[in-house]
Amino acid sequence: MQATRWTSTVSARATSTWYLRRLGDLTFAVVENLVVDQEGRGNGIGQALLREVERFCLSRNCSKMMLLSSASRVDAHRFFEQVGFHGDRKRGFVKYRSRFAEAT
Repeated sequence: MQATRWTSTVSARATSTWYLRRLGDLTFAVVENLVVDQEGRGNGIGQALLREVERFCLSRNCSKMMLLSSASRVDAHRFFEQVGFHGDRKRGFVKYRSRFAEAT
């Protein structure tokens, strides 16, 4: 499996981290840490970031874009659905380093 990672930044108000994964003939994108600060919200910054990722994905023939978001970010989830993401198609799970098993 190959992965390539990018970070996109629009001024100090917004940033996102995203990467492409290739698994056999399948290429897909995962977007995480899309953050637009409170004062920058509602100005199209988040849409612009996601549009750029989407254009790039189209150029790389990605089969899909997946987006990770904290479960408590209800306003962000509404935004993601407004720009075409579906929150009811998959379910994500996270295990943080502090919960990793000790090496034996």
